[in-house]
Amino acid sequence: MKPFIKSLSLLTLLCAAVMVLLGLWQAELIVPYSWYLLGYFFVITLLTYYMVCQSNKEPLDFPNYTLGATAIRLLISAIILGVFFWQVKDKAARWHFTITFFVIYFLFTAFEIKSLMAKLRQNSGKTDKKDA
Repeated sequence: MKPFIKSLSLLTLLCAAVMVLLGLWQAELIVPYSWYLLGYFFVITLLTYYMVCQSNKEPLDFPNYTLGATAIRLLISAIILGVFFWQVKDKAARWHFTITFFVIYFLFTAFEIKSLMAKLRQNSGKTDKKDA
């Protein structure tokens, strides 16, 4: 889990550096919520990976843990978007928030998929439950 945390921290720091540079260059591109979103995705990716790591006890349940963690992540993200859209009526703020949200979402999701593929390769040699 430590290599994952190091890689996740590096990704978060790279995203933060890009946000700082964009803020210096085009300040209107970085909405105030961007930093909260970055922290949210760091935490939710860490929690998702932790949930998937629980499948080490039952390697054959890896797909179930992965799908469950992804469903929880998607549900929480939908709730955050819904609450933001319910609270904020300014269309420009909604547009900036949505674009920022999905850019960070896809970056962290791609990172998570890359990390989970390595974990899936570890479990690929296991037999089916009914064969065990």
